[in-house]
Amino acid sequence: MEKAMRMKHQEGFSLIELLIVMLIILVIAAMSIPGFQAIQKYLRISGDARSLYSLAGQAKMQAASQFTHARLRMSLQKGTYWIEMWNKSTNQWQVLHGTQYFSTGVSAGTGTIAAPPANTQNVLAQAPVCYANDPSTLWWGYALDPSGDVCMEFNSRGVPVDYWGNPTGNDALYITDGNSVYGLTVNAAGMVQGWTINMNSANWTKR
Repeated sequence: MEKAMRMKHQEGFSLIELLIVMLIILVIAAMSIPGFQAIQKYLRISGDARSLYSLAGQAKMQAASQFTHARLRMSLQKGTYWIEMWNKSTNQWQVLHGTQYFSTGVSAGTGTIAAPPANTQNVLAQAPVCYANDPSTLWWGYALDPSGDVCMEFNSRGVPVDYWGNPTGNDALYITDGNSVYGLTVNAAGMVQGWTINMNSANWTKR
């Protein structure tokens, strides 16, 4: 009798008990997937936004250190962005530090958002289309680049400028992942500011 009782106490879990445990694990895993995906999307777009912010600062410093113009360029179609500096020796834009790529699920755009962040642009819009190289002038070639890429350009004082070299506070770059929009604006004094807004929200938040 004692031997039988000892053997009974040594028995493991029954098949039903194991199935119940596995079912609980699967339910918990299924519940956690949406949360994990949301975190993953946030990390992707916020990381890309930080990269844009960093490159805008680098473009300003590059323009000042080389006493020239530099611009942060973003492709609306290819999901890429990079810095270009005006080379006064060749009269052409020179790519610096290589091309950066947006994360999976992130692209240039504003989604369903219709209004810009407060005290930035008059109308929500990406920065102007980049102008192409023009060897006939030191600074500005007025022909627009056929790629349709947009540019946030800085002069040697770190001030954002338009096609004619006039200070402007209307430049911005926007990216979206379908759930939220992240923006990068720069005022006429050259101060760069990051923003974010959820598609279901009415107000932008500074980052």
